[in-house]
Amino acid sequence: MAGKIYKLDRSGHGEVATWGDDAESRAAGAAAFNDLVKKHYTLFDITNPQSGRKLDAFDPDAEEVIAVSRMQAG
Repeated sequence: MAGKIYKLDRSGHGEVATWGDDAESRAAGAAAFNDLVKKHYTLFDITNPQSGRKLDAFDPDAEEVIAVSRMQAG
């Protein structure tokens, strides 16, 4: 199984990280997840779009994760 994180921002969307079943790639996925959280992104597991759930921690079993930046006034 492989998972991916996509980031949505003003420029559109792009792939940020991918991981597989090995510890090294999962650690890289977790690091990318945590970096996005620090940058105030909210992340959702959209493996099943009808029941997308907000992620509070990296889930290595999620196949598709989307990172959405918080709204800014302005």
